[in-house]
Amino acid sequence: MEPTQSKLPREAIELYNDFIHGEISRRAFIEGVQRLAGGMAIREWPRFSKPRPE
Repeated sequence: MEPTQSKLPREAIELYNDFIHGEISRRAFIEGVQRLAGGMAIREWPRFSKPRPE
């Protein structure tokens, strides 16, 4: 069986791993998630801001 490619950014996986192993606080985890979510939203904005053909 071949390994599958994750749909999550590597930074998100590392952030979660650090949190569950006690290397970062819950606050740092939530702030990291917010930063990642904001970055993903900004990257996707051009795709959603274009007018749709009717």
